[in-house]
Amino acid sequence: MMTNLSLDPLFSPRSMAIVGASNDPTRIGGRPIQSSLNADYQGKIYPVNPKYPEVLGLKCYPSIASLPEAVDLVVVALAAPYVLEVLADAARAGARAMVVFSSGYAEVGDFGRIAQEELVAAAKAAQITLLGPNCLGMINPAIGAVASFSAAFELGTIPVGNVGFACQSGAFGTYFLSLARQRSLGVHLWVATGNEAALGVAQCIEYMVAIKEIDVIAGYVEGVQDAQALARALEMAHAAKKPVVLLKAGRTKAGERAAMSHTGSVTGDDAVFSAVLERHGAFRAADLAELLDLVEACALGGPMVGPRLCLMSVSGGAGILMADSATEVGLELPEPSQLLQSELKSLVPYASVTNPIDFTGQFLNDASIAGSFLERLCATSMYDGFVIFLGHTAAASSLGETALTRIAELARQYSAKFFLVGFTSAPMAEMLRRAGVVIAPDPTRVIALIARLVELHSLLEAPRPLLPKQLAASTRARILALVAKRTGSLHLEESEARELLASIGIAVVPAQQVDTPENAGRSATAIGFPVALKVVSPQVSSRSQAGGVRLGLGSASSVESAAYEMIGKVAALVPGSHIEGFVVEPMIPSGPEMNLGARRDPHYGPVVTAASKGGWVGSEPDSVMAIAPVSKDRALALLARTQVGSAIISGRLHQGYAIGSLVEAVVNLSRLIAAIAAIEEVQLNGVVVRPNGEMPIALGASIALVSGS
Repeated sequence: MMTNLSLDPLFSPRSMAIVGASNDPTRIGGRPIQSSLNADYQGKIYPVNPKYPEVLGLKCYPSIASLPEAVDLVVVALAAPYVLEVLADAARAGARAMVVFSSGYAEVGDFGRIAQEELVAAAKAAQITLLGPNCLGMINPAIGAVASFSAAFELGTIPVGNVGFACQSGAFGTYFLSLARQRSLGVHLWVATGNEAALGVAQCIEYMVAIKEIDVIAGYVEGVQDAQALARALEMAHAAKKPVVLLKAGRTKAGERAAMSHTGSVTGDDAVFSAVLERHGAFRAADLAELLDLVEACALGGPMVGPRLCLMSVSGGAGILMADSATEVGLELPEPSQLLQSELKSLVPYASVTNPIDFTGQFLNDASIAGSFLERLCATSMYDGFVIFLGHTAAASSLGETALTRIAELARQYSAKFFLVGFTSAPMAEMLRRAGVVIAPDPTRVIALIARLVELHSLLEAPRPLLPKQLAASTRARILALVAKRTGSLHLEESEARELLASIGIAVVPAQQVDTPENAGRSATAIGFPVALKVVSPQVSSRSQAGGVRLGLGSASSVESAAYEMIGKVAALVPGSHIEGFVVEPMIPSGPEMNLGARRDPHYGPVVTAASKGGWVGSEPDSVMAIAPVSKDRALALLARTQVGSAIISGRLHQGYAIGSLVEAVVNLSRLIAAIAAIEEVQLNGVVVRPNGEMPIALGASIALVSGS
């Protein structure tokens, strides 16, 4: 990815050459010219095509070399076989950036991937910033520059605003642009990156963070080719307190295949992507509607700073609906003081004034009532946001103008966030938007939006996570020595895994491996009864499913008998399996269990995972994940989202269980995967939480090594 070249010539060009220019404003070579002219582009446009002396009223040039000046940006509207030649001409003419519309590169397979690599190498050698290929280009409404063949401009000009948008899919991105226009939502910069051969969404976000006119950044991605660049861009946005809201596709195998054929994107693990956004203070939208709602609300004054909400309504029914929704999503509905309630009652004696506040149909007689109620409630500073349901009455000229004008005045005066539920005339809506008021048609959907805005504000304001201390040098050396012993093997032996985990403070049930049933009985006697017996076989991946596990054995004879039975069962269920022996372990007193793990994601790096196990797993899996390493605070927050962790933290378990030791285990596991690059994955199965502050103990553990380590 290019990061060392200035992106100004690409995103804010003073001049543009369109190679492959067309006199037809509906063709790919004509749209950038006509759209830029319609948008009153402030720079110079140079059509390039040897076929025409003039294109769309502008002088047309036969080649880039014949241009009267070196241009900032070259836009290529030709087939892929001609692009390298154009790039060479652009380099000789002193161009600084290039947008390549052409398809036929990495998205079509290995041949196209080779062609794309050649294009990137040539652009790098020429020090030309490259956007694309297979992209829909760039639109900068602030200066009227349209280096895109989007049909969006046929629907009208794009209003200038405070939103930046970056996407991998141009068609989807222009659909967002059209929907934003319908909402009168202005855009400062729009970019479609396509195959991201040299420039990706991450670099676009980083560039947008530095633009003071952009207050909120949105995007659509299918895959992330440079996870470190994305993390850096999100951290910059967080430091600047600019909300970043992303919509990501490719959650399923079908979506992953589609992404590969669309832009050549490898989507990566979807859950890890969510963990990356959470780690770096960005928000992931569930769908396009939520993306638009969040971006619009953030553009109109930013997220909501807290959960304290005041519901006001001309309809008692709408107030009840909103109150139910607010309670379900965890928003607070503080009641006005008794003194204020009395004051509101004096305005409308039969109003309901507890929150939700129903100022009743009296509004139809006196439209100033809504403003009078709202003014008194704003003055208390009790609320972070106000939702005013006026429904269709806001569109009535006899009512709407009085009420909405006062709402807009109060929205400008107070720092709380204001939401109008209903619809009104275009001039009234524009007045409200200028005052920062969000207009929504659905009383329950707006509550869901508010909950997301509170969450987004929390992400923006959260301090960057403290990282745990690094592994001690002696511990690291001990671990690396264990790993080095396994040269040629991709897994540590169970005894080695226990030794490694013990070195970082994670206990695993002690076990002895033996070769015969008789020795299993002797080992059990030495350990002390009751014991667990497990088969050892390279061909058996799940011992319990293969009949290779017996629990609670209370004598040497029962252990021997179980071992002989196990040989027969495993042979029948796993034909061809070779039994190398048995593992004998002491039985551990029962307790709440979790599965903990850590792994090295190929795209995003080390992650740590946790999930409830056994009877604690409800109808929905509760597996959670975070980017490693994690601090104690982050580990605690992670565990709180699991059923076992929540039960311990809340005190629902009264047997002396404490969360601290489990937090330590998660932190230590995250430190291990982050520090030792040779470890591919660690799995702790059945981590039993023990009372009275004892460290949890894993019933089983496996450690896989990176191939070639």
